[in-house]
Amino acid sequence: MGLQEGTWPNLRQRGSLLGSERLVESLRTGLRVREELESSAASALIDDERRLLHVALTRAQSHLIALAYTEEDSEPSHYFEEIYEFVHGTSAEGAELTQIPRTLTPQALVATLRRLLMDPDYSNGKFVASLLASLAHGGIEAANPRNWWGYADLSSTAPVVAAGEEISISPSNLQSFNECGLKWFLERNGGRDGDATAALIGSAIHALASLVHKEPGITIAEMESRLAANWKMIDQTKGWVKDYELRQAAKKLKKFFEWHAANARTLVGVEEKFELMIGRAKLTGSADRLEIDSDGQVYIVDLKSGGTSGESEKSVQDNLQLAGYQLAVARDGFIDNKPGTNSGGAQLLFLGGTEKSAAARTQLAVGADQTEAQIGTLAEAMAASVFVATINSRCRTCGVKNVCPLQSQGRSVIDEA
Repeated sequence: MGLQEGTWPNLRQRGSLLGSERLVESLRTGLRVREELESSAASALIDDERRLLHVALTRAQSHLIALAYTEEDSEPSHYFEEIYEFVHGTSAEGAELTQIPRTLTPQALVATLRRLLMDPDYSNGKFVASLLASLAHGGIEAANPRNWWGYADLSSTAPVVAAGEEISISPSNLQSFNECGLKWFLERNGGRDGDATAALIGSAIHALASLVHKEPGITIAEMESRLAANWKMIDQTKGWVKDYELRQAAKKLKKFFEWHAANARTLVGVEEKFELMIGRAKLTGSADRLEIDSDGQVYIVDLKSGGTSGESEKSVQDNLQLAGYQLAVARDGFIDNKPGTNSGGAQLLFLGGTEKSAAARTQLAVGADQTEAQIGTLAEAMAASVFVATINSRCRTCGVKNVCPLQSQGRSVIDEA
């Protein structure tokens, strides 16, 4: 049997989704503080693990072999030490350790030689280098420095969009790139797993929200009924999980409907497409809501089915997604609906989160010439060959931080010259 610390005993808290085991522990011990309950539960786990060990020991019919090993990040379980002391009558601290030689495989041999070669205190570096060269000459690919991580040159230094070719951009891409160029590039090229169900729920919320324009007399009850009728196509879960998600989606619809009813501006279009050229960049997209106020100013409203994610009235003034929408208004870029070119501002409308009502973040009117110049510069950077990682407030939830050189998870394991 293997007796490694963390494996046996395994003191990781196990329990149900709703934490009923904490309730049982609280009733048994009279404790109420979470830390005390967890400490009590850990003590009970130790007793359970010890009983399991005793049962395992009784299963041996003639011989019992207890194994444990010591390395940089692992050590023998204290159960192993107890068994050793019981068998030998002495402390396990004086136990003789058996040095296990490295596995004799080409990869293991090359790894050992490379470690010696990189050791500044090792004096026979030239000899080790000659051994690696001999192995590489003999066909051991792992010994060839050209196959070592970090040795090879970049496969290409060409820009992702060749000079003179059209650059396709969207307002959401502009905002993502402006926050972190590396994240934008990686996610755009398959680096994001994504939550398909969350995306479908978001699409459903957008589709139902558009009905207030397409079917002006629709009620919130009718919208909720349509949501429930089509829920099986959105989320395949069943039972209480399905009921919970459906209720959450219905809450978002209700927030939107109440906001729409109180909105003083006139809705003139939904999902309105636009396109315009900025140098060699083609900016395309669609606005969730196209509105006009009493002064004839045009407003774009972008619906977000999630929470505010730290977006404030101050930070939204620099939001390039909204600025891109405003530029489309100012440059008369909308294809079918021509609301005018007098942009009064743009708005993010968050339907998720814990707030009882929809949370709006409004961007004031932006300068068209300044915005166009900024977008043109960013578009050229999006077509380049180098993408820079930037620390920002979204790093904590970033889906590609495991390959980000600025994060501990993605930092390079080799020294760059």
